[in-house]
Amino acid sequence: MSELLTRLFECTVCSGVLFGVYAVLLDRRVPFCWCRAYLLAAVGCTFLIPLLQIPVWPAPALVADPFAVPATSGGGVTATVPAGNRWADALRLLGLAGSLVVLVPALCQILLLRRLRRHGRAVRMEAGYTLVYTSDHIGACSFFRTIYVWQGTPADELSVILLHETSHLRHHHSAECLVMEAAKALMWWNPFLWLLADRLHEVEEFEADSDVLRGGCGLQRYEQLILKQTLGYGPDIANGLRTSKTKKRFMMMTNNKTTHRHGLLRLAGVLPALAGLLCAFSFTTRAAVSADPAVSAGSAGPAVSTVGTVGTQEPEGEKVMPRYHDGDLENFVLWAMKVVRFPKEMIEQGVDAKVVASFTIDKDGTLGNIEILSSPNELLSAEVRRVLESSDRWTPGMEDGKPVAVRFVLPFAFKTTGDDDPATVAGKE
Repeated sequence: MSELLTRLFECTVCSGVLFGVYAVLLDRRVPFCWCRAYLLAAVGCTFLIPLLQIPVWPAPALVADPFAVPATSGGGVTATVPAGNRWADALRLLGLAGSLVVLVPALCQILLLRRLRRHGRAVRMEAGYTLVYTSDHIGACSFFRTIYVWQGTPADELSVILLHETSHLRHHHSAECLVMEAAKALMWWNPFLWLLADRLHEVEEFEADSDVLRGGCGLQRYEQLILKQTLGYGPDIANGLRTSKTKKRFMMMTNNKTTHRHGLLRLAGVLPALAGLLCAFSFTTRAAVSADPAVSAGSAGPAVSTVGTVGTQEPEGEKVMPRYHDGDLENFVLWAMKVVRFPKEMIEQGVDAKVVASFTIDKDGTLGNIEILSSPNELLSAEVRRVLESSDRWTPGMEDGKPVAVRFVLPFAFKTTGDDDPATVAGKE
């Protein structure tokens, strides 16, 4: 649960920083297409940056004999049912409920648009879009390649409306609206994400207004039409003249000052903020293992050995252990702890147990030859086998510069009680 809360906090911080950068550097100061691209990218970065793991920071070197790891007593993979899981489940249910609250109105608005099209009079236009005349007195709006207008709209107003709505169609604003609705549903609790979505809708209207004025419509006539259309109804998920923030739109249309000066320099100002977020939430420590080729004579008996040499003297020469995702056995253990699941039947019995399994990393890096050495229950054995079989390909072990097969012995502990972060590391006593 603590990891989940950390991720939610990191997402909130990312969106807050990126929104602040937009408000200070870019808002109405760079071309509208740049603003839209940044706002959409900011939403993507909000989701992506906390999930990235970029190995950058140096790690302390570990000196160990890779072919003489201590026996597995006390180490391995632990699957627990922590006491705090009830809170984590409650948090997930709350997140799902919030997502439904956001999604259901958007879906209802899409259904409303379908009803308007089904009961209206649709006309296919030469420009490639469909114009729907509705009997409902709605404000003009558009959704993908369809424009909806009230059938009583005067002809002189219709020409201006079509200029505005075809601008939305040309710039694919409807697709952007859907992306933002999906993002708000996934992260409804994040206020900065809602602000980013609001600014995107605002920029889309600014862009459409600019296209109308460049198309030859007079400023005073267009402002009067906006005021008239504001009184009409239209779904929030669609683009349209009836959008709110009329004062801001009028100010943008009457502002004759150059607003796009130093646009590239302003975009460059985004890079330090992005680099800071990556440093804070994405950069991780590199895995570094320095293998000592000398085999200790007093070793307690290898839990990891080259196939064919178990229980015999190790051959001389440089030996390198197999690596999993650029890490050592500990990296594999951490991965296995994330995917192993306690069988529900065993949870109900409240029984703690341990399964000891062996497997081989072949010369081509595949994990095979899985054997269950000890297990109190077939369900637990099946779960351990499932986890091992789902492993990605390893980097094979090397001896004297040649790939060799290496065999591991690893325990899996199943506990019905424990801490929220029951991390254990293979090979530690």
